[in-house]
Amino acid sequence: MKKKEIINLLKSNSFSVKKKLLSSYDFEVSNSQNTYALKIINLTSNHQVTINSQTIWQIKRGKISGLKFQEIDSKLINIKDFVNNENKIVFFTERPYKILKHINESDIVDVSSQDVVNDILLTTSIEKVLDYMN
Repeated sequence: MKKKEIINLLKSNSFSVKKKLLSSYDFEVSNSQNTYALKIINLTSNHQVTINSQTIWQIKRGKISGLKFQEIDSKLINIKDFVNNENKIVFFTERPYKILKHINESDIVDVSSQDVVNDILLTTSIEKVLDYMN
């Protein structure tokens, strides 16, 4: 789902959508009761997301070879402004290969099956976003 489709769907469900410029998240979505911070990350099934810390995430693009993920390139995302909000939602345009989380320097846990990580809703479903907001 593209950003424009997501915004049009939110507006059609009586939400006010405000674009955030020069911020670590994309949109501020509000209704009469709450305000939500929405970050949209364009991914494919050939991506892997690693949550390094509360504010730094690493997005790796690669290819899957058997059980291994061979990295082609990666980028770091700083979401410092984003984590300061109360209601945080990260919308992935497509489900990534894996979502990993660092527990400490040497331990990494697969959190692909979890919907909420570090008080942030992670989803690829606009229905989950709408349910969370209502």
